[in-house]
Amino acid sequence: MSKARKRVWVILMLTIIFALLYMVYGVMSIFEQGGQTSFPWYYACFAAVVYFGGPILIELIIYIILWLREKKKD
Repeated sequence: MSKARKRVWVILMLTIIFALLYMVYGVMSIFEQGGQTSFPWYYACFAAVVYFGGPILIELIIYIILWLREKKKD
């Protein structure tokens, strides 16, 4: 695996981990407020997709391009 592809993979995994942590924190904070919020618990999941979906998609595209270039080189 090339160094660039490894780095993009690590960045992609870190971004996914941060997105999951953000989502869990959002769900927990909504549940802690009890019935005092107008947002349902799954709003935190939607917010995580909105905030992290773009960067994850871009990183995934870069990873696929690097993977295809490496496969073509072999």
